[in-house]
Amino acid sequence: RVVTRTIATSMRRETSSSRGGVPRPFAGTSHRTGLRRRAGHPARARQGQRGPARRPEHRSFAHDVQAALVEHFSGMPFDAYCQEVIFAPLGMKNSVFGVPPERASRFAAIYHPGPDGQLLAGDGRSDGDLYAHFTGHPFGGVGLSTTAQDYLRFAQMLLNGGRLGGARILSRKTVELMRVHHLAPEATPVAPGLGYGLGVGVVTDPAQFKRLSSAGQFFWSGYATTAMFVDPKEQMVALLFAQYLPEDFRFIDNWSALVYQAIDD
Repeated sequence: RVVTRTIATSMRRETSSSRGGVPRPFAGTSHRTGLRRRAGHPARARQGQRGPARRPEHRSFAHDVQAALVEHFSGMPFDAYCQEVIFAPLGMKNSVFGVPPERASRFAAIYHPGPDGQLLAGDGRSDGDLYAHFTGHPFGGVGLSTTAQDYLRFAQMLLNGGRLGGARILSRKTVELMRVHHLAPEATPVAPGLGYGLGVGVVTDPAQFKRLSSAGQFFWSGYATTAMFVDPKEQMVALLFAQYLPEDFRFIDNWSALVYQAIDD
């Protein structure tokens, strides 16, 4: 229990690699095999970083370790487990890992700023769509694509205490445990007023956070300026899909403020 709780409270969320998307030790493997390889895989210097400030390229594999544990205890590949235990019961019909070729035409475009500030289609990478690299590599912490409707069903399940309709995904007490701050007092805070639960960020003090919110709000941000938060106090979920790179956290903050300003009771 101590080990899995420690894994779930690991906070660092960085992209899996600076270029190719799929970390070398994981390519063509299960999570368990990939993690064994990763244990002996040396850190590499960040590409393009100069001078004495060079530092190893690193990423927390905490959520990938959780995926490996799911595979171990269920005896199923991680993507198959997600489909059978989470997606299908919740009616999430359009949630997939990576960009399957047969679904590629349905994916919304991503935009990035051009040299003159105009919006340009694409993510600006020279080696293709980042998420396309994750196709066939179902990671625990990156690479899942979904629609607003599917994500809303998942978020509503969390707001409901682990249930949506007749599908029970998590117990109410498990969700309650997920959404409270778990880091030790001596741990560096995510930011003033913010904590970290079991796989989600948590607002602990709106005054310290200095944003419209509620104590107990929990949230997650994704790729290309996407975000989700659940506010149990207001009985509210909110989703943002901006499809913009680099991630615009000021835009996310302004969107969150507008959501709360719209409450009229």
